[in-house]
Amino acid sequence: MTELNKEPDVSEGIKNKDGLPRDSTFTRKEKVDVGTPRNKKVTVVVTL
Repeated sequence: MTELNKEPDVSEGIKNKDGLPRDSTFTRKEKVDVGTPRNKKVTVVVTL
């Protein structure tokens, strides 16, 4: 859960990030509406 109107750190959604290369990057595929309180799905792109 995150604060309303505050985008969470994308990498926090990756459970196995410690097993990935150190220089991996994490981005959202699309912008997420953080202005309404509810569960939302997002696609995270991991670049190795």
